Amino acid sequence: MTVKTHIGKMALLLLLLICMAKLLMAEGTASNHRLQLMPEDSLDKKTAEQMEETENDSEEPSVFAAWNEKKNKTVENTDLNRSTKANVMTVSGDTGLLFQHSGYLDTQGDHCLIDEQTAYELFGGTEVEGQAVTVEDRDYTVQGMITGVEGVVAIPANTDMGEIFNRITLEIPDGKYAQGVQEEFTLKHGISADSMDYGVYRSWTRFLVWLIPGIMGICLLVSICREGWKQRKYPVICGMYGVFFGTVLLLLIWVLQIDVSIPAEFIPNQWSDFDFFTAVYETKREELSLLFQTEKSIPELVLINPVLTVLKYIPVFLVLFLLFHRKLRIENGKALCAYLVFSWVSVFGIILALRGGENASVLSESRMLWLFMACYLVIRYILEIFRCSYFANQPEDAPYKRN
Repeated sequence: MTVKTHIGKMALLLLLLICMAKLLMAEGTASNHRLQLMPEDSLDKKTAEQMEETENDSEEPSVFAAWNEKKNKTVENTDLNRSTKANVMTVSGDTGLLFQHSGYLDTQGDHCLIDEQTAYELFGGTEVEGQAVTVEDRDYTVQGMITGVEGVVAIPANTDMGEIFNRITLEIPDGKYAQGVQEEFTLKHGISADSMDYGVYRSWTRFLVWLIPGIMGICLLVSICREGWKQRKYPVICGMYGVFFGTVLLLLIWVLQIDVSIPAEFIPNQWSDFDFFTAVYETKREELSLLFQTEKSIPELVLINPVLTVLKYIPVFLVLFLLFHRKLRIENGKALCAYLVFSWVSVFGIILALRGGENASVLSESRMLWLFMACYLVIRYILEIFRCSYFANQPEDAPYKRN
């Protein structure tokens, strides 16, 4: 095989690893599990503050942010006589629940957070902490920046302006399910609200990130099954393929870090309670219907962005995989070692090259990035040995000779 052919295969391998790194970085931007509540009766600032006090006094306080959004409001820098349009978010609570990356907003004073685009339009740069902006004829001091969104200003609620909140974003702790947390929260504060489970965006992102590696893994498992089926007349060899199949399956689950557990919200108190599954289906259907029909807010768009980013890279990843799968032939152990070394060196280089990017820290800890392509190469090589080397060296009258 020519040097040019090897270089072409390694170039495809490098591009596959880059795409995988981009997918993992997009998954890293997916926020923790959050639930949006839409109270039937809007909340004022005093009510929101009372809710915060109640949570602070609880043994297991819930983290939440009450907010509303006003679109296309004028934001001004009166000192430079500049103005721009932005979506104004009035917030009481933890602004980190609304924006993936934001500074701290002191909701007890006249402070605000602005995004980079608004900062450039008003001040010509992003070093704007301590500067003054005017929103709806009220002056605010910039306390920090919001990244990942454009045209957004977050301000605290003002009692004298009669601010009200029509949305509550609630964090769902790990190990708890959304419906239970929602019921506990609404009962504690005596409110009634519809809900939209934003965790669906995180689940979609994770599923899409696993999609192409999952397809690659399934292709390997199908190849093992096909080869084992051809040797079904010979129990020993067929058993070897069975052991190989189970080993590869467990290895892929570990490398891809697939969670095979059943979410608690899908487990009934009694398995004979068949109405439970019908109720869960109806609840999820209503939540998805509300999710698609409701006008998208800035916090929701922040959660959708990782899904859109992953969708952008998946077609590229799929094309690269099909090319790599078609061209890959590993002739011997030396070639396998060369591919493995190139794979790990490439991963190290990719991490260094992307270390300044958003959520690049997830790459160094990712089993998928470090091990998946290496496992794929090793399994493909073992399959080639099973297909060719072992059987090709058997005499014509050997009992295990391939037909």
